Amino acid sequence: MARGIKITRETYFAGLRKVGLDSSVIIDLIANKELFASREDLIFSEEGLFVTHRRCVKEIKDWLMEKRSYTEEVAVHEVMKFLNEHYVEIVEVNLSNKSLLEKMKLACAERNIEFHVPDSWIIADFKAAGINKVYSTNNHFLDACRLFNMEAKKFPTVQKEIEYQLQELFRNKSSKRRN
Repeated sequence: MARGIKITRETYFAGLRKVGLDSSVIIDLIANKELFASREDLIFSEEGLFVTHRRCVKEIKDWLMEKRSYTEEVAVHEVMKFLNEHYVEIVEVNLSNKSLLEKMKLACAERNIEFHVPDSWIIADFKAAGINKVYSTNNHFLDACRLFNMEAKKFPTVQKEIEYQLQELFRNKSSKRRN
């Protein structure tokens, strides 16, 4: 078993919080609404401006069409309904961020952080738009965001959330039996 010290950095921000939501988070909040209801409440109880990226909107739509067999019209409707209900704005693709993107690619390569399309464009556009906190299920996405001083919060995968809720259920049942 390897032993050592893990050093992490957390970034805190005072002022207007701009919270970026990766497509993986929104997919889980739409597709598994009941499972993630309490986490959805926690995220959207934060103060700040919530955003996602135009590329994320496309990824969510494509996922709903492929995995849930939605028509394109129904998939677009579901995505836009979610974004509107939660007042989530869309950051557009900004091709003028190409020089920032190149700097970010080099910095990630130096630190062995995966930085590939479309995540690289999303992160560069988030950074340029002043996003200072990001939620995602993808570790490489979060690592890249941390590198560029965005607070990065891991959103659990479906499997991890099921495990967590089962543990809580059994913990609550066993504590009730003791009382």
